Amino acid sequence: MRSCDLTHNKYTLVKNKILSLETLILLSGAVLSSGVVAANAENKPGGPIMIQIGQGSDQTAVLWLASSLTRVFPSSSGGSTNLSLLAARNGTIAFQACVRNDGTHALYVQCSLNEVDDVKVQVRSVGFVPLTHFTVNTATNELDGIGLLPGLDPDPLYPKSDLDVGPQESRSFWITLNIPADANPGIRQLDVRLSIDRGQQIVKLPINLEISRFVIQPRHDFPVTHWWNGAANWGYYHTDMFDGRWWQITKFQMQDLLAHGSDVAFVPNFFDRREVLTDHVLDQSDLEHIFNRHVLYDYRHFFQSCKSGRSPSPLAGDQLVAISSAPHN
Repeated sequence: MRSCDLTHNKYTLVKNKILSLETLILLSGAVLSSGVVAANAENKPGGPIMIQIGQGSDQTAVLWLASSLTRVFPSSSGGSTNLSLLAARNGTIAFQACVRNDGTHALYVQCSLNEVDDVKVQVRSVGFVPLTHFTVNTATNELDGIGLLPGLDPDPLYPKSDLDVGPQESRSFWITLNIPADANPGIRQLDVRLSIDRGQQIVKLPINLEISRFVIQPRHDFPVTHWWNGAANWGYYHTDMFDGRWWQITKFQMQDLLAHGSDVAFVPNFFDRREVLTDHVLDQSDLEHIFNRHVLYDYRHFFQSCKSGRSPSPLAGDQLVAISSAPHN
C-alpha cells in the first residue's frame, strides 16, 4: 500500500490496490468496491471519507453521516462517519447520508440501505428552498444557519434516492426508519450504500441501530391539527375546483399530515371571503354555486383512503353532503 499525504482541510487520501476487509474497516469505516480507500487525517476513525473519482483525476468527493437534527447546506463541510441510533418500537427515527463534491464536474450519487428484518426503510433526497432573510427580532444565538444563510435552505424531502451534486456543493439523503411495535429488541447493523457516478465508486457506511424494548403507545385524548386550506391549491397549482389533479395533490398533503401525527383535518367549507376566490381561479358560476347554495363536500371517504393508501375517488355532484366539521382520523 502506498500512502500519499494529500491533506487539504482535515482530509487525507490513501491509495491502495489490495487490502483485506478488516484493514479497510480499520482505516476508514467504509469499503470501496474500486480498491481506493479513503480515511480522515491521521487515519483517525470516525472522520469524513474522502474518495478520488477515476484514476489520475483531481475529482474528489467527501462522504459523511449526520443526524436528523443537522441541516446540510450547499457549502457545508464534511462531518463524522460515527453514528449510532437508538429507537423505540412503534416509532420512527431518521438520519442523513451526506456528499460533498470538491471537484469540477457534477457527480451522480445514488443511495440505498441493506434490507433489515422488521424495519421499514425510506430514502429521500433533501432539496433546497430560497431563504432571503432571517427572522426579524430574533437573537443571533437562536438562529440556525449563521454564515450559510440567507441563501439556499435545506427543507423539502423529495421521493427519490438519487442526486446530481454540482461542483463545490454538498447534498444529503434523508433516511427514515420505521420500527414496528412487534420488532425484536436488540442491535441491527445497517449499511448505507452510496454509489458514485453509476458505480465507479461504491462506499458503504456502517451504522448501529439499537431497538429498545420500549413501545410507544398511540396518542389518545389529544387531537392534533394543522391549518390547511384546499382553496389555496386552486390558486397555487392552477387546478379547477375539486378536479382530479386537485384530489391527487390534496391526497399527498393529507398523507404528509397523517405521517407527522395529525389526526384532525380542518376543512374550510364555508367561503365567507369572496375576495380570496379570484376570477383566474373560479368563474362566476362557481362562485354562485358556493355562496348561494352553500354546497359542501363530505371528505370522510377521502381521509380513509389517505390512511389506507387507496386512491380516492372524487364525489359526484349528487353525492354532496353537508358537514359542519372535519372528521377525526
